[in-house]
Amino acid sequence: MSGYSTSFSRYRAYNVTPVALAGLVSAANAFLETSPTITIHMEDDHDMAGVELDDLLADSLVRNKIIKRVDIDGRKTLREPLVSRSISITFEADFLQVVKVGISGERDRSLTARREIETILEGAEYWYAPIFLPRTMLVFQVSIFLPIALAAVAAVFLTWLFGGVVTQTSVTFWVLLPFAILLGVYFGLKDRIFPKLTFDIGRSADRIQSARYWRNILLTSIII
Repeated sequence: MSGYSTSFSRYRAYNVTPVALAGLVSAANAFLETSPTITIHMEDDHDMAGVELDDLLADSLVRNKIIKRVDIDGRKTLREPLVSRSISITFEADFLQVVKVGISGERDRSLTARREIETILEGAEYWYAPIFLPRTMLVFQVSIFLPIALAAVAAVFLTWLFGGVVTQTSVTFWVLLPFAILLGVYFGLKDRIFPKLTFDIGRSADRIQSARYWRNILLTSIII
């Protein structure tokens, strides 16, 4: 029984379209030589699973509920020669990853499937994906504390700009107001403007249009 396995995760920004899903299901099917199971997890704890992607995407529940997560999973055991194959692809926005892939089976076959999956994922990336750095604990901590520090500096500058008391030893209490506003805008709108994961399927596609709308507002504000 083969013991080779390969896995990887990505912390990038992805727009998962029906075409991208079909490509991933096809890659999994070619690797396993059998149909993988596709599971769509939606809001309000609704889940749907099946092996026919077109039927799932056409279902009224899938099209009218917000999709939170998609799993593509399958396994097959061959007797001659004795080989166990398995593959899993998961899309879910998390603190440390957005997509996770695991493959096990024959080495060459696994590496071929991995390359095909990576190519499909690269094609599904948003143009702003490079702003999402590889997720480590250090990068995660920096992504939290750096905005706080920058917001504090900007708040002090705005307080001084509008006549507030700012000296080397003291800052007026009113600096807390722009500080709270800046942090609220950053953490409140960051994922709305630059979502890490969207599904271009039914009602879930509304988030794509919303993000584009907020990015246009941000760009207009910067220009003004």
